[in-house]
Amino acid sequence: MPQFWFEVRWLGQNWGWRPLNRVDETRGSGSVDKNGWRIINSLSRRVARITIDEGIVAELTDTTPPQAFAMNVENNEFVSGDALEDLYECVDDRFYRFGWEHGADASYELKDGDLVSSGTSLYRLFFPVLGAPTLVAQLHLIIDECSLRISVSELWASFESDESSVRVTGECVRVLAAYALVRRDESYTDGGWLTAPESHKQWLKLGGNTNSGIERLGFERGKLRSQLRKAGVLDVKDLFERKTSGYRTMLRLSTRADQIIFIDPEFQSDD
Repeated sequence: MPQFWFEVRWLGQNWGWRPLNRVDETRGSGSVDKNGWRIINSLSRRVARITIDEGIVAELTDTTPPQAFAMNVENNEFVSGDALEDLYECVDDRFYRFGWEHGADASYELKDGDLVSSGTSLYRLFFPVLGAPTLVAQLHLIIDECSLRISVSELWASFESDESSVRVTGECVRVLAAYALVRRDESYTDGGWLTAPESHKQWLKLGGNTNSGIERLGFERGKLRSQLRKAGVLDVKDLFERKTSGYRTMLRLSTRADQIIFIDPEFQSDD
């Protein structure tokens, strides 16, 4: 299952969901609103489903509105329903500590995550929150755990770690593959380094447009970095290493050889 695949949120009257990763491959129930959320009708008897190409299916079986609850911080016991009346008072859909009438509202009003005491026990409160921020782990390209999967035939590549993954698509993937192949094998020139003419030749071998010159590769490398930046990836500027020897400038992919995986059978390593 993709990391941070989709998020589900209560939108005031209905539940909504939206994909965060593998967006183009994700399908599911609900009509799309202006902000990109798929709205799930809470009155519908059909189970809402979210699927992805690999046959992975998520079902949202309970579409009732979210409810407040509390948890005893010592023994993790949950408190809900009428038992919450022993912890706070609800006034006009707001939650207050007992005794709020004698103090400033701001100091007595309770928020999601606040602690309250009852008897000898301490409880953490959980209230339904509208507009909570979307939390997505950022991907670091230059770490040992970040791998790279590439499909040349379908022109997609996925940078993946234990916490996050980002997919890029388009002709820039063929350029990425040109550098990734020689970086993986590292027998082609010194340690995966390529001059501009060498990288152009490698790109053409992978199906690049014969009418496009060497400058096309610089353009596509820029598009690749732009896709990664838009996805919130860190250290994008370090995706390619650069060195100069005499009059020659060479580039290579910073991803290690053992982190590079080609999906297409014709490009898979013999190791």
